[in-house]
Amino acid sequence: MIAIKAITVNAENFSNTMKRKIARISEVEKENSTYNFSACLIAQLEGN
Repeated sequence: MIAIKAITVNAENFSNTMKRKIARISEVEKENSTYNFSACLIAQLEGN
């Protein structure tokens, strides 16, 4: 099973290098210093 999850990261304490790396794959909200991006979650279901 695959699901897409929205993740919000508060980057106030991140270094400028880390902020640039996260900005490549996310949308930046300057007013509250957060980054929003999507992540694919993969789950394995076990059958008995």
